[in-house]
Amino acid sequence: MSVDGRADGRPDGPARGPEVDLHIHTHFSSDADHSPAEVLEMAAARGLRAVAIADHDVIAGSAEALGLAAAYGVEVVPCVELTTFLGGREFHVLGYFVDPGAKGFTDRLAEVQRRDEARARALVEALVRLGVDCTYDEARALTPRAVPKCSVVVRAAMTNGRNDGLALFDDYREGGPRAGQPYHNFFLDHMRPGGTAYVESDSSFSTVAAVELVREYGGVSVLAHPGGSLPRGEGTALLDELRAAGLDGMEVFSPYHSDEDVAGLSAYCEEAGLVRTAGSDFHGETVKPGLRIGGPAESPYAVVEQLRERAERRSRNRSYA
Repeated sequence: MSVDGRADGRPDGPARGPEVDLHIHTHFSSDADHSPAEVLEMAAARGLRAVAIADHDVIAGSAEALGLAAAYGVEVVPCVELTTFLGGREFHVLGYFVDPGAKGFTDRLAEVQRRDEARARALVEALVRLGVDCTYDEARALTPRAVPKCSVVVRAAMTNGRNDGLALFDDYREGGPRAGQPYHNFFLDHMRPGGTAYVESDSSFSTVAAVELVREYGGVSVLAHPGGSLPRGEGTALLDELRAAGLDGMEVFSPYHSDEDVAGLSAYCEEAGLVRTAGSDFHGETVKPGLRIGGPAESPYAVVEQLRERAERRSRNRSYA
């Protein structure tokens, strides 16, 4: 595979700034483009010391990347991004340093995936009620390794050729005001609480339960890109609840965060003793174009050491099923 300078994660010059990227997706996430090997090649070319493969509700990408890491000279931090709910809002929890082979943990992920599939089918039905011509099988065909997430369901509907004149998608097509990341932007506009195609998950997997699960299996939990999820004026109470459950850190530095978000989250972490992490949330060009591997500049290797220290302290003298 060639390495060039485009926004698909490949570098356009010598590495500078970040040493790690702690939030990267592979094709084990339904909305991402690249294999673990391709991601590691990009990371090596970027000059990164370590990456975390953080696929949605599945740890297979981390397991595969761990077996390839030595060949690319890049350390792989095992991780999974868990889809959870708290107070009627969706939150994502990054679980670092959980053993990918821990059966109790993978069994819990399988349960989450079963619920994800039920929700994906319901999302298709919600679009059909809005006049969209699409099927679940079309969405599933786009993602052979994972259950389709919201953006993949939208991609299937927008690319199957049967909805080209549908006004619902006008803002997301070429030349429209939301065409920069059309599938993700449709999700933001229509598939979150209050949206015309929102489907409430029947998952009992709360954010608190996810934090506790990661902790149970010796891992370290970090709240992913919380700036867009925490309600203004109420976020501290939710964070206090998660910290009491064992939350270890927050992804303070994210491409989705404003300077105000960074300042507020940093201050909370400082006061609460939480680890501040950074990640690109790289997916590739299909769903989230413009995000590149490497993440924000505030990505020193010392963050990996802080997370590992917490995980080792937690796992010492314990074993997991």
